Order: sequence, then C-alpha cells, then structure tokens
Amino acid sequence: MKQLEKGTKLFNNGIPTAFGYAYSGVVDYNIEEAKIPALKLKEWDFYQIVNPKFSMYAIIGHVSYATSINITLFEYERNKSFYVGKLLPFKKVKMDTNASIDSSVIYDDKDYHLELRKVGQFRFIEFRANDKTLGPCSATIKLQETQKDHILVSTPFEKKNQFYLNQKNCLMRAYGSVRFGEKKYDLEDNSYGLLDWGRGVLPFKHHWVWGSGSGKVNGKLFGFNIGKFGNNEYGTENVFFYDGKTYKMGKVEITYNPDAYMDDWSYLSDDGSFSFKMKPVYYNHTKTKMLWVDNECHQVFGFFNGYLKIDDKFIEIKDFWAFTEFAHNRW
Repeated sequence: MKQLEKGTKLFNNGIPTAFGYAYSGVVDYNIEEAKIPALKLKEWDFYQIVNPKFSMYAIIGHVSYATSINITLFEYERNKSFYVGKLLPFKKVKMDTNASIDSSVIYDDKDYHLELRKVGQFRFIEFRANDKTLGPCSATIKLQETQKDHILVSTPFEKKNQFYLNQKNCLMRAYGSVRFGEKKYDLEDNSYGLLDWGRGVLPFKHHWVWGSGSGKVNGKLFGFNIGKFGNNEYGTENVFFYDGKTYKMGKVEITYNPDAYMDDWSYLSDDGSFSFKMKPVYYNHTKTKMLWVDNECHQVFGFFNGYLKIDDKFIEIKDFWAFTEFAHNRW
C-alpha cells in the first residue's frame, strides 16, 4: 500500500495516476486537467446521521447527465421512511474539490433549499422544502468533528481513465433536528454523523461493501470505516479510531449471506486487530430503476460485538451500534 503525500496531483497528462491512501484531503483533485468522457464523471457529497432510533441522509450529487438532491430519513422500528428530493436531468450543481477545506455546496430554488457547508471543525446541513404530500419540511444540523484524522483512498479500475477518489469522515457529533410535516426528530446525545465524499469515473457495472460506526465505549470515542471497492492494491479504506488515536488496517474480510441479509455478519482484519460479529436488527432495502440506471442497496443496522487488538492488548466491545451495506449498481 502507498500513503499519499500532500499536494499529490490526481491527474497527470489528463489520466489518473495517483493511487493510495491518506488521512486527510492531501490529493489535488485537478479535475479541470482530466481527459475523461464528459458524461462519465460522478461526484457526490453524502452525509449520514445515525443513532439507535433512526438514520438520516442528505445528498447532493450528479452523474453528469443528472443531479440528485434529497433528504431521507429511515425510522428503524416502524420501518418507515420519509423522502423529499429532486432529480434534475441535464443539470449540474457545482461541487467542491476537497473534503478537508472550508466549502459550500448548495442547491436552491423557490420550493427547495439544501446547503452542505464546512467551516473549520464544523459542518452544517441546512434544508427547507415544501413537499406536496408532507407539507413544510426542514433540517438544521451541526456536525462537530472530534477526530483529526479521516480516511481518503484513491482507487484505480481496469480502464486507465477510471478512478475513485473517496474520503470518509466518521465520529462527528450531531446536533439539531429534522422535520417532515408534523413529525419532528431531535438529534440526541448519541447521534453521530459521517461524510462520504466521492468523485470518480466508475465502471458501468460495479458493487461495493461498506460499513461504519461511531460512538463511545468505556467512556472513550470509538469509530471505524471498513469496505472494499475496486482495486485495493494501493490502499484500503479500512481504519478504526479509538481514544483519539488512528489505527490503519489492511484488508478486512467481511462475511455475510447474500440470500439472507438478516443473518449474522462477521468481520476480521488481516492483522487480527479488528474482529467482530454483527447481529442485524433492521434492514433498509432500496432500489432505483430508471432507463439504464439500475441501483440496489442492502443496508443492515445492528449490534457489533467483538474486540480490538491494540499493542497486544485486547479491548472488548459490546453491543456497539453500526451498519454495513452491500450495493450493486448499473449507472
């Protein structure tokens, strides 16, 4: 694996060549120099707020020929979801080029406003909409970063003009509230946010496995990001954070039953530092099919039980709330 240095340019002579991992946005995403097909680029900012009662998503992203903007909330026990979004064919929102610097991504029209903003150690989600079914909807959320390090990976695929530049931030304390018509959800003390910042030219058919969790154990902050997507020879997104320190992992074997997502999942890093089983509690299945787009995601929330191994010391983790998903896409 290769650790990327600050100021590394992603594109050289128009082709992505800088592949590896880093703990912040050190890569110069010089997309203006890229020689890639105009309708192949995909860019998104995806925020997720998770607690033991519900999960909320805020997304601004495009696939060159269309932009998607939405707020979604999935309530576990009632298996009920709210969605307020827009699909804008042949329109493009200006995206930022670095997830680690102050920036703002905005969509605004007469009946829908969504802004994703970073200022210092804080990130803000501001949302207002008038939905035909629900009526007035809104969200005012502040995320406070508690962790200096994050995980960034630059990943190649088989074709030389394909790449995936991705940064994931977990362990962000979440404050605020969300309202869908008459229903209001407050973010309590055990609410945490994560960011999935993605830029890439991807194979038309692809799949990934991704898991993340944030919270406290033994009075100390613990969070992790695990997953596999593309060629991970140069770097993986597998990392955990405990008590303010960062522990990078190589490969993590994620085992699950693709015919029964509510069966137990298991996780084991190649160095033995991360060993868990998840007992699923809730299953959120989404499917989008329109024209040539055919995307499906199986997201499972549950309790992780297992241990971390740090400096030959085993730290037991019990009933830690987190999720894992498997997605397969054609887009």
